[in-house]
Amino acid sequence: MTCFKVPKISLAAIAVLDGTVISLEATKDTITAAAPIPGLSIALEALITLLKKIQGARSNCDALVTLCGQATSLANMLEGLANTITTKLTEYPKGSLERRQADERAFGTGSRFHRRVEKLQIDLRTICAEANELSQRSYFAKFVHSTGDAEVITGLKDRMGAACQRFQIEGNITIEALADEILNFAKIAEEERVLDKIPRADEAHYLSAANAMKARLQVGTRDQILKRLERWESEEFAVRGVDCAHLPVYVLVGEAGTGKSTIASEFAKRLQGRHHLGASFFFTRGVHELNSPRKFFSTVASQLAQSQTALRGHIVDAAREHLRTGALQQLEREFEDLIHRPLSALSSEDPTHPPIFVIVDALDECTEEGQELVPVLLRLLLLTAAKPGSPLRVFLTSRPEPHYIHRVFTTPDLNPYISVISIQEYRSSVTDDIERLVRARLAEHETSKRWSEEDPSRVTSIVEKSEALFIYARTAIDFLLADVDDLRFIQERYENLMGVEEVFGLDPLDTLYRTVLENVFPPKDRFPQMQDRLKRVLGYLVGVLNPDGISPATLEKLTNMPAVDSVLVLNKLRSVVLFERDNVNSRFRIIHATFREFLVNHRTSGDVFHVRAGQVHGQLADDCMAVIRYFRDRAVALVLQLLTGNVRDFDYVSYAYKYRNHHFRSRKDPLCEDGDNCQPTDEDDVSLLAPIVSYIDAPDPSSMRGLIRNIVRHMRESQRVGGRFGEVLFSLEQWVSGWGNSVEELTTGSGQARMRRIQIALLPILLDIQALEKFGAVCQEAPSSEATSTLDDQHVRDLETAVKTLNESCLTDHLMDDQYVILQEGHNQFHKAIITAGLAPGHQREDEYEAYQEQKRLRALGRVLQQT
Repeated sequence: MTCFKVPKISLAAIAVLDGTVISLEATKDTITAAAPIPGLSIALEALITLLKKIQGARSNCDALVTLCGQATSLANMLEGLANTITTKLTEYPKGSLERRQADERAFGTGSRFHRRVEKLQIDLRTICAEANELSQRSYFAKFVHSTGDAEVITGLKDRMGAACQRFQIEGNITIEALADEILNFAKIAEEERVLDKIPRADEAHYLSAANAMKARLQVGTRDQILKRLERWESEEFAVRGVDCAHLPVYVLVGEAGTGKSTIASEFAKRLQGRHHLGASFFFTRGVHELNSPRKFFSTVASQLAQSQTALRGHIVDAAREHLRTGALQQLEREFEDLIHRPLSALSSEDPTHPPIFVIVDALDECTEEGQELVPVLLRLLLLTAAKPGSPLRVFLTSRPEPHYIHRVFTTPDLNPYISVISIQEYRSSVTDDIERLVRARLAEHETSKRWSEEDPSRVTSIVEKSEALFIYARTAIDFLLADVDDLRFIQERYENLMGVEEVFGLDPLDTLYRTVLENVFPPKDRFPQMQDRLKRVLGYLVGVLNPDGISPATLEKLTNMPAVDSVLVLNKLRSVVLFERDNVNSRFRIIHATFREFLVNHRTSGDVFHVRAGQVHGQLADDCMAVIRYFRDRAVALVLQLLTGNVRDFDYVSYAYKYRNHHFRSRKDPLCEDGDNCQPTDEDDVSLLAPIVSYIDAPDPSSMRGLIRNIVRHMRESQRVGGRFGEVLFSLEQWVSGWGNSVEELTTGSGQARMRRIQIALLPILLDIQALEKFGAVCQEAPSSEATSTLDDQHVRDLETAVKTLNESCLTDHLMDDQYVILQEGHNQFHKAIITAGLAPGHQREDEYEAYQEQKRLRALGRVLQQT
C-alpha cells in the first residue's frame, strides 16, 4: 500500500512545482523592470531553469514539496523587494538629484543590492548544475530510481535553503532592512538639509573649540558637586512616567571664576557618555551669537534632532513648517514650533520616554538683549520642563547677578520645580580642589616641582590668594610658569603676586589681571610703539567676534597689523590668552570672560590697559568693509585664487563677510565722516560673496561647481546693453550646469583632479571677458577717448563655437581631457586676439594649473621640512 501512496504525494508536489514555474515566468519581467539590479534577471532565469530540471525529472519525494516552497518563497521575496524599491523611489521626484542618487545606490553596479544578488546568482547556478544529475525517465520508471533522485533533490533542497538564508540575512542585515537603509539615505539627506536651514550657533555646544578651555577639569576635583548632579540625574530617571513630585530644573550659582562652566562641561560629558544628553548651549560674553538668545531655541532643536532619535522626525516636520515663514523668527515662535510642539508629540507617543537633559551654561553672559529676552527664554524653557509628563530636564549655571535671571526662579509657578545650589555650599571642598590643582600643575615640570617642594607654604599662599576662585588659581599658575625652566623667574613672579596689596574697589581677580599685565609690560617697556601694539591686541581680544578667535596671519590681512607685532604681544599674554607661542597661524582668544570684563571697565584696567570696545568695533567695521569693497567686483579672481592657493589664506574674507554688520551695530561713534562706511552693507551688494565664504569655511569640490555656475550666471545677467558675450556666457552656464549630472564621478578620485584643472582653465576666460566688458563700458561713457582699439567679432564667435562644442557631450571622467584641450585652445586664440587688438586682458595668460601644481608641491615640501 505504501508504494501506491507515494504518487499521490508526487502529484501534489508536481502541481505545486508546475504552478511555481508558471508564476515565476509570468512575473520575472515585472520584477526585473521594477528592480533593475544587475544580475537579478540572470538569477531568476537560473531559478526557473532549476525548477524546470526538477520538473522534467518528476521525482517522488517529500523534499520536492519543500524545495518548491523554498523557490516560491524566494520568488515572493524578490517580488516583495521589487515592490518595496518601487514604493521607496516614488518618494523622490523623477529627474531630481535625489532620485538619480537613489537609483544609483539601488541599481548601480557594485551596489550592496548588486553584491547580494550576485552571490544568489552564483548559488543558483551551482545548484542548477547539480540538478543535471536528475535523470530524464518515464513516470513509471521513477518508482525504480526514486531513491537516487530523492537523495539528489534532498541535497538541492538543503543548498536552496542555505542560499535563501544567505540572501535573506547577510551580516545580520535582512534584505528588507538593507532596502530601507539604501533607499532611506536620500530621505535622511533631505532631513539634514532641512535641519541645516535652521539658524544655529554651532560654537555653543560644549564640545566646540570655543569651549575647549572650559573642559579642563583637573582629575579628582569637583567630585562633591558632580556626585550631587549625578544623584539628581538618577532620581529623575527613577520617577519618569510616575505621577509624583520631582525637580526637573537644577541651577548652579557661583561668582565669576568659581568654575561653573567647567562643572557644566564635565556634567555634559558624563551625560553624553550615558546617552542622556539632549543639547548644550554655553553662552559667552562678547562673542557673536554666544552672547545673544536669538539662536538659542533653534540651536537646541538642531542638537535634539541629532541626539534624540525619537524627536528627530517631529523636529524635522516642525522645521519644514517653521521655515516657510522665515529662518530666524521671534523667540516665542521658535520655541513653540521647534521645541514645544515636538516635545508634546513625543510625550503623547511615549509618556515614559527617558529624561532628556539640556545644559545651559553662563546665563549671565547672555548680554545682548539679555534683560528683555533672557527672562522670556527661561520661562518658556522651564515651564515646559515643569509640565507633567515632559521628558525635558534642564541644568543651568549663572552668577548671582543679574537679578532679572533669578527672579524667574522664584515665581510661584516655577519655584516648586527648581533646585538652586550655590558653589559656596562647597567652599571647603573647593579650597581643597584648588590646592590639588595647584600642586598638580606645579608637578608637571621638574623645575616648578622642585620650587614648590623647597617651601610648601608657597602652595598654601597661592591657594589663599585664590579665595575659592579657580580662574584665579589657573591664571596665577600660568603666570608663574611662563618660563618654566627658570627657577629665578618663577620666584620673582611669585613674589610679585604675593607682594600686591589689595586695591580698594578691585576684587582679587581684577588685581591679579592688573598685576599680570604690569609685569609682562612694565613701564620701561611701554615705549610708544609697544604701547600701540599692546592696545591694538587688547582691543582685538575684546572686539573680535569669531568664537574660535583669529590668527595673527589673518589679522594682518584684515587690519594691516603686522603678524610679527601681534605675536610679540601675544607671547607675553599667554597666562590670560589662549595662543600657541610664535605661531602666526594659531588663533588667539581670551581664556576667561572675566578678563574681557576687566579690560572694558576703566575702573579696573586703568588708562594703560583700558579698551574702548565701541571704538574697536568701529575700526573693525571699517576694516571689514575695505575687504568687502575690494572683493565685491573681484569674485572671479578670488575663486581662482581659492582653487590655486591655500584656502586658509582667505579666512579674513570669511570674517569680514560674516561679522561686518555686527561690528557696525556695535560701534559707539555717533560721528562718521564717511557716510557710506556708517551703514551696514546691503546683502544684495555682496550676494556673490555668500557662496564663496561658504566654500572658504568648508571647502567641498561639489560646492565649487555651484559657485562657478552662480558667477557665470551673474556675469550673464549683468551684461550691459549691447554686450558681446551674452551667448558665450549662456553656453558656459549650460555647460557648467551639466556638471551636476556626473557630480559623484567629478568630485572623487582622478575625476576630482581633472575637474579642478577644467575649473582653473575656465576662470581666466571669465576674467578676460570681464576686462573687455569693463573696457566696453568705459568706451560707451567716454566715446571721445583715444582708446579706440576693438576686438574683432570673429574672435568672439570662435570662442562661442568652442564653448558650444563643450556642450555637445556630457562632462565625464574619460572625456575631461578632451574638453580641457578644447577649452585651452579656445582661450589661447581669444587671449592672443585681445593682445593683438591692443587691449588689456583681465588675466596674464599662463598655465594656471601647472602653477597650482608647483605651489602644491612646495607647500608639501614645506610641511615635511617643518616636521623635520
